[in-house]
Amino acid sequence: MALAALIVIDIIRVWSASAGQPPNDNSAFVYVATAVGAFVGGFVAVGFGIKPQQTQVAESRARRNVRSLGFLHMFGPKELIGSAYVIVYLVLGVVAVATWIAHPNEITGLVKNLALTFVGLLIPIARAYLMG
Repeated sequence: MALAALIVIDIIRVWSASAGQPPNDNSAFVYVATAVGAFVGGFVAVGFGIKPQQTQVAESRARRNVRSLGFLHMFGPKELIGSAYVIVYLVLGVVAVATWIAHPNEITGLVKNLALTFVGLLIPIARAYLMG
């Protein structure tokens, strides 16, 4: 979650940057943060792809997929942490893409890389969720 805070700070820096003047980022930080962000995104994609156990109760595909992520059926620490990662990753991914669209000349490497990995992982996430 510390990475999420750093990404939020970087997004704020982009939105408050002067036109055509992107904030400077430390290259090593961008590489490590991008790798960790893609790693978390991979877990989110895999989480959407895991098929939950079949239940006797008829339920919609959306409810079954959300249940497989831990949102509805159990609220232990593991499920809450997993749910938090999913929500934070999806929200930050959408915000990163929106930031890149709104401020293409002020974008930082970290925000751009998050947007790219988010869009790349959105395809398997959507496929797993819709086909699940």
